[in-house]
Amino acid sequence: SIATENRSSRVVSLVVADQKVEAGQAVEVAITGLNFNEVFGYQFTSNLNGLTLSGVRSGAIEMTDANLGLPSTDVMTASFAADKMVSVNAGEVLFTLEFVATTSGNLSEMMNINSNVTKAESYTGTGMEVSGIELTFRTEEPTATAVYALNQNEPNPFKDVTAVTCEMAEAGQATFTLYDVT
Repeated sequence: SIATENRSSRVVSLVVADQKVEAGQAVEVAITGLNFNEVFGYQFTSNLNGLTLSGVRSGAIEMTDANLGLPSTDVMTASFAADKMVSVNAGEVLFTLEFVATTSGNLSEMMNINSNVTKAESYTGTGMEVSGIELTFRTEEPTATAVYALNQNEPNPFKDVTAVTCEMAEAGQATFTLYDVT
């Protein structure tokens, strides 16, 4: 018998307002949810390029220092588990990370979500399906808020067919280019 994982094509999107930071600046990063619905938990790794973690504050969900790990100064792991499904309104602050910037730059170039230490996944729905989790950055424009994201293909890995979704600030034309190893 082969063990299989109940994997969903759903991706829980965490959203951060992108901002420019200066070296030495204390930076508060409010993490909001785009579709934080029926979530039992999640885990992920984040590389911190020019940021040093100094703390975390709970918002709509309880996140404390116990939910975060620092395997090295530039790598943070995070995990959250609830005893019942949690749903939070889109745009509501889930939790806030506090950093000190060690270099200047944009947040979108300084942090990410990956599976380098802890596999990036969420657990959603009544069956606690294993789902994806991603971090997207919102840019503030004078007249509108724009969110652009190219999501992980699902399922991954795949054999014959896969789906790739994207988010754009407004409906319009987009170009998607796929290359093979050759």
